[in-house]
Amino acid sequence: MLEWRLYTYSLPLRKPLHLAHTTLQQRQGFLLRLSDTHGRQVWGDIAPLPGFHREDRASALDALKDLLSNQTFLQRASRILETDNTTFSEVAGLTTQHTLPPSVCFGVDMALMQYASLRVGLNAIGRSTATQPFVRVQALLTGHVEDLQARWNALQKRGFTHIKLKVGRVPIDVDVKRILSLRELVGPDIRIRLDANRAWTLEEACTLAKDCSSADIEYIEEPCLTPDASFVFAEKTGLSIALDETVEEAVSVWENMSSLRERGVQALILKPSWIGGIGRTMEWIDKAHDAKLVVNISSMFESAIGRGFLTCMAAYLPESSWMAMGLDTGKYIAEDIVHSPVSVEGGTLDVTKSGASMQRVRTERLEEVIW
Repeated sequence: MLEWRLYTYSLPLRKPLHLAHTTLQQRQGFLLRLSDTHGRQVWGDIAPLPGFHREDRASALDALKDLLSNQTFLQRASRILETDNTTFSEVAGLTTQHTLPPSVCFGVDMALMQYASLRVGLNAIGRSTATQPFVRVQALLTGHVEDLQARWNALQKRGFTHIKLKVGRVPIDVDVKRILSLRELVGPDIRIRLDANRAWTLEEACTLAKDCSSADIEYIEEPCLTPDASFVFAEKTGLSIALDETVEEAVSVWENMSSLRERGVQALILKPSWIGGIGRTMEWIDKAHDAKLVVNISSMFESAIGRGFLTCMAAYLPESSWMAMGLDTGKYIAEDIVHSPVSVEGGTLDVTKSGASMQRVRTERLEEVIW
């Protein structure tokens, strides 16, 4: 017999987190616990990010209450999860039968897939491919020119080989100075990626590319205000781009995936809690690989439960051993939801430790939701 319980959490941050559309003082979300009478217990993390997800915490909570009160869903989940020969498509299909906000779909899928893994050995993404023991991770770097030296010193100690520098929040000439200073600091062997969050006009982006031509940028995420302008930018400058926001907003990306590489796209930044579930994410991954694009699995400042699952998920991708993933967001959380959360060492996350950490939940930080 399966039991579902829902909890809310609020995690303090080390310092205010300045995002594109808001500033967070704490990270809030829900944990969904799925357990049975044999002592098996798993968790799902539901944490819509303000300013990014279409749903807020209130609408996510309403969707969770509706789903967990739906006897058809509960009975079907029990039947599928308690079957010895259940398949990935059957488990992933449990949430696709319902219209759920993306973060809710991801968190419920997380619990369902973990339970299936414990029960019948199904892996996190329904693939038979061997998992990587470690997932390479990119460092997320912000700050002014005068901050870069100290921040790079700290990153060096953790063994990072890839850096993603946030740009587009200051004038172009200031960003140019930051980029060139960073390249001088890190030397020629560290890969530098930029994330502009659609900050620039085509002209501004081309100016920056010209002025930073010596910086050897691996790619720029969403450089321009519109996807079409970003494609033109890649053609004009020869710099590769990566798509993030565009992945979910533009149907044309899905329909024209096979031509993206020709238009300068090197990578897709996939955020499962934004895409809406594990099954949907795997569809994107398969189609991206068919189009010879690499995939960067990225977090949205989830708790250690969510990050742990994303690490295990990324470990099944062959590029995770070299295509540093966007999973270095745990450093922003002062007190996490698990005991001894896994941190980056040697520029990587240990997959076994990440999976194990998801069972060390600090229940004293949770408040049960009763309805």
